[in-house]
Amino acid sequence: MADKTHVQLLAYLKDAHALEQMSLTMTATAAKVAKDPTLRALFQQHHEETQEHERLIRERIEAHGEKTSTLKDVGGRVTALAKGVAAMVPSDTPGRLARDGYVQEHTEIASYELLRRVAERAGDLQTAEVAQRILENERQTAEKIAGNWDLAADLSLQTAGATPSSGGASAGAAASTATPVAAGAAATTGTPAGAEPSGTTDSPAATGVAETSGGSDPDPRGSVARPLGTDPNVEGDEGVPMPPDPVPSPGEVDRARLGEDDVSEQAP
Repeated sequence: MADKTHVQLLAYLKDAHALEQMSLTMTATAAKVAKDPTLRALFQQHHEETQEHERLIRERIEAHGEKTSTLKDVGGRVTALAKGVAAMVPSDTPGRLARDGYVQEHTEIASYELLRRVAERAGDLQTAEVAQRILENERQTAEKIAGNWDLAADLSLQTAGATPSSGGASAGAAASTATPVAAGAAATTGTPAGAEPSGTTDSPAATGVAETSGGSDPDPRGSVARPLGTDPNVEGDEGVPMPPDPVPSPGEVDRARLGEDDVSEQAP
């Protein structure tokens, strides 16, 4: 089992080394043909990093007593690993340079993810550490390429003689700002858009005026006099003092008595 694991580890090391050789060719060519300074600097920097990657993997292969393989030796296997990479030499348009470089970086990322895990299981911690170190660098390069997709697309259109259209951006802006003013006003005022405002107003202020002017006094004690202590709903209510009854004169008393006598005589 240990021998088979060691054999598999060497196979993955040689695959990684072949991929680095391929990347050396691609990055060198891309740095030469890229006319944009941003893309040229990106590929030139990664070409220098790839030289270091190739050296590190070669040393790990030699540490196991093996010799590195040439691209010709492992061409078929690496071609299967790097499926999607157009050719050894990348296309010369900016968009294709970025595309091919992005595919190459992710092929290497997959290779080093696998190599690190196999090295750990084989007990080769030095190879696992090297694989992790290169893996982080490959991810950083892939992120840099991804951060320049817009630039690559615009440069590709310019190379083809086309002018990048801004119609999509304008349409998006129009869609985001197309708020119906009439509908917004209707929602604010409570009146449907296009409808005439009614002549009546149901505002709380108007309702309050009508109730005040046409309603009854909420406290009858303010307008009707009561005898003292006659309000059963209010404890200790003193009421409103009543004026004293007028004292009848002697003549009024006599006339009242005569009237009572007349009534009693007429009774059957």
